[in-house]
Amino acid sequence: MVSPSCYRPENQNKLRKRWLNQSGGLQKTRERRYNIIKLAFCLKTAATQKDLGTRVKPSLRTNRQSGFGIKSLVLAVAVLVVLFALSIPFYQNLHIKSLQAEAKVMLSYMSTLQAAYYTDSGRYLYFTDFYGAQIKGKENCERPEGAKDLGFLLRNCSKDPRAGGLRYAYKVEIVDDRADTYKATALSGSDLSGESFVCGDVDVFDTWSVDPSKEQVHEAFCE
Repeated sequence: MVSPSCYRPENQNKLRKRWLNQSGGLQKTRERRYNIIKLAFCLKTAATQKDLGTRVKPSLRTNRQSGFGIKSLVLAVAVLVVLFALSIPFYQNLHIKSLQAEAKVMLSYMSTLQAAYYTDSGRYLYFTDFYGAQIKGKENCERPEGAKDLGFLLRNCSKDPRAGGLRYAYKVEIVDDRADTYKATALSGSDLSGESFVCGDVDVFDTWSVDPSKEQVHEAFCE
């Protein structure tokens, strides 16, 4: 700490000359007054230096606060980046599930038609050729005879899947040569390069199936 200027010898000499340059019976009284004034002067000087010190501290405090604010900003940005990275797979899965709604609805529709046909004729109908979205660029819009007899009709078959067209192709197979059962399959379509209309990857397929129990089975999730 810087010493108060009142302790310097030149200042003491000035005070002493001012108050002690007289003689007589008042010397002791002036000596006391000199000490009091000296003490007051020193206190005033020390207080002034203290005020100067406190004036510097707020700027230091402001710097510290600004530094803390930058750290908080960096931390907030890092948290946002992590949350964004974690949300990408969640969004992709949510998008795929929204596309899978087509397969669920169509298989349910097919199950209703099969149940009605079985009630009338005592058997189920089959068509082993895919009907619906193209698979690896191959068109499958020609309606099979079994689908015609069943009344299973797909609209917007030739429309681009990315513009509201079909994303799955469908077929119905016989199981163990039994006429009292069937297996209907929905397979995600793909373009000429093999990129799936549902999964978005090459040579990756999403497959659903249903039988007379009307219980839909997710056989392959974008595999």
